[in-house]
Amino acid sequence: MIAGVDCKPPTDAQLAAMKASGVQLCGLYHGVAGDGIDPAHLASDADFDRVRNAGLATLAYVSGNENPVAIRNWSQATGVLAVVDVERFIRSDGDWVDAWLVTSEAGLYGNGSVHFNNSGLRTAACHIYAGYYGYDPTETWPSWLPRPPTACGWQFQGTTYLYGAAVDLLWLDDAFSLKFGPGGGTIGGGFGTLTDIEIQARFVAVLEAIAGNREATNDLNGALFYPTTDPNYGKFAQLFEDKVRAIVKAELDKLPASSGGAAPTNLTGTITGKLS
Repeated sequence: MIAGVDCKPPTDAQLAAMKASGVQLCGLYHGVAGDGIDPAHLASDADFDRVRNAGLATLAYVSGNENPVAIRNWSQATGVLAVVDVERFIRSDGDWVDAWLVTSEAGLYGNGSVHFNNSGLRTAACHIYAGYYGYDPTETWPSWLPRPPTACGWQFQGTTYLYGAAVDLLWLDDAFSLKFGPGGGTIGGGFGTLTDIEIQARFVAVLEAIAGNREATNDLNGALFYPTTDPNYGKFAQLFEDKVRAIVKAELDKLPASSGGAAPTNLTGTITGKLS
């Protein structure tokens, strides 16, 4: 479980304060003026990059008034998870949601009822529950609701002032950090400010997540985070896992044995050369 916030585009100083306080994800807003989201909240692609370069994961809240194909294409191009914000004053819950989710391949944000249709839980890349009850639940999903099979989050507090910014507070499953963390989902580079030890921990966690999801579903399709109807998915999942394992081994082999250790204090020897 990781701590997260969402807010207007933060400054670099605010991002540094978030990271120093243990925040691991900073969600922003993507869209265009007039789509229902407050224009003052809209972030640029560069803003999402700044979040990841600061060592935080990110996601993008989007409006259901946007074209779902355009949202999917943007998400794939930037590596930023899109999460449709279903609420009054943006676009209220309705029959449009299910088809929009399928086309956009996005996650879903809203209060309890938003995550369900007449057949039960809606299918989404992730589910973020909005519920403010005056306490910190330290959970990623309320116990009184059926839990979705994909990554979950709980936005448990609305606007509060921390880190020099107005933020909402969330708890999220580790999968948000694993898949959408620093580096934009790239493998073998682009790790932002992660240390060698942090990189190693991420790789190990990815392998554990792959193994755990596969064991839980007893199906090759459980190897990755998101369900799909693509008949070639199982083959892709196997290729992906094999690729990850190969890269993980190569990266771990590169790490020095003393990586992340304390700096030595008893160095001896002679320094030669010319200072200039």
